[in-house]
Amino acid sequence: MHNPFTPAAAVPVDTRTARVHEEGWQSWSPSGSYALGAAPHRPTNDNWATVCYRPGRGVPAGAHQGEGLLALDPGDGSPVRLWAAPDPLHEVPSIRLTVAGGVAEVAADGPVKEWTGTGIQSVLAEWADSLALPAPRPAPTVWCSWYEYFTAVTEDDIHENLRAMDTLDLPIDVVQIDDGYQKALGDWLTLSGRFRSRQGIEDFTGDRSGPLYDPELSADRIRAARQVVDAAGEPFVLVGRTDVLLTGGPLAEAVRRADAYLAAGADCAFVPGAADAATIGTLVKEIDGPLNVVMGLTGGDLSLAELRELGVRRVTVGGSIARAMYAQLLGAARELAERGTFSYAEAQLPQDDLNELFRR
Repeated sequence: MHNPFTPAAAVPVDTRTARVHEEGWQSWSPSGSYALGAAPHRPTNDNWATVCYRPGRGVPAGAHQGEGLLALDPGDGSPVRLWAAPDPLHEVPSIRLTVAGGVAEVAADGPVKEWTGTGIQSVLAEWADSLALPAPRPAPTVWCSWYEYFTAVTEDDIHENLRAMDTLDLPIDVVQIDDGYQKALGDWLTLSGRFRSRQGIEDFTGDRSGPLYDPELSADRIRAARQVVDAAGEPFVLVGRTDVLLTGGPLAEAVRRADAYLAAGADCAFVPGAADAATIGTLVKEIDGPLNVVMGLTGGDLSLAELRELGVRRVTVGGSIARAMYAQLLGAARELAERGTFSYAEAQLPQDDLNELFRR
């Protein structure tokens, strides 16, 4: 049983312009600033209450509530005020705000300390500085597939929504694609088949302190992908990628992992970071299967003919063609903005040729 709420402050407010910042309970909890008359995000069922909100701390209708932190901009030109836990590592009170007769009543079920500032972001920065933490950034506008499609999202759903964002010119900062959660340890090893562009399995974790997955775990992922590919019966190249060279590892480890991934069912091995003839030649000789290399990322001196002679079986170009096109676009924009000339147009593709390409 938590402590009863006791008054912390009474603040006159302009109910037309005042705003409240609510801090959520954990990373999945909604946090943000709201007008006093707005309805903040609240759980719509017991499942969401358990997953996204603080257990046992329901919020009464018409109230605002932050977990460990709540800020108020009174909207009348007076300082912004923030209440937060003085020792958040040991006790995190719920802080509640209600409005009656033009006065915001703030209460908490534990000790709180008050900060003041000129704006919500500035007072949040002062609070963070008191804890020797970086200032919180304004929350981005996020579209997440989870809330619309839950575990049934497909690649086509994502493309449809991206097109809608572009057509409607929506101010989306982050697109989060969430394909579901694990029901049991390792169930994500079985690919859903709903994202057909996922043709490669790589071993990079994204964590620089431990940049590569255990090789046997990575091989298990490839075995699972192989089963899905074979069951589908469609033409498909399954690539076993190792980022050993990109993370500063030795060539021998790249060969060892590539061989393990080929043995697990990959159609070819991919070792990004190999771009010179000596390294590529060694990989071709040492790896027990076809080698994929990526070219065009830094220009490079090797041609397709030279790569073929070295024994490379598959060549990809990553995003190099798109980046080259963006370079042309950026160059044209800079010419227009800085010089006011149109010489970029001398290299353009004739309209008839472009129409013919789209007719094919």
